[in-house]
Amino acid sequence: TEGHGKPYAGWPITIDQTDNYGRKPVAWLPEIHSETPDPVVQVYEKKTGELVYALRIKGKSFRPWVFAKGTYTVKVGDPDTNKWKEMTVEATTEKPTK
Repeated sequence: TEGHGKPYAGWPITIDQTDNYGRKPVAWLPEIHSETPDPVVQVYEKKTGELVYALRIKGKSFRPWVFAKGTYTVKVGDPDTNKWKEMTVEATTEKPTK
């Protein structure tokens, strides 16, 4: 029958997981490096302890973004093995160059 089994023109499309995130960053944290490939990065607001976001990255390095200047706790690791590295960092409005 007509219309069955055929995708619409231009579909399927591929997007990055962050493309659906509606908020725009206003500050960035220092680049993080991990010994674990494709780790989970968790960003917490230091003062309140509130989770800002969690994201599994591709590769071993990532420059987290945030939505306000301030101090943040970043946890990087592998939830499957429960191995985490934690650091406290300051946000800067200096945009990443890459």
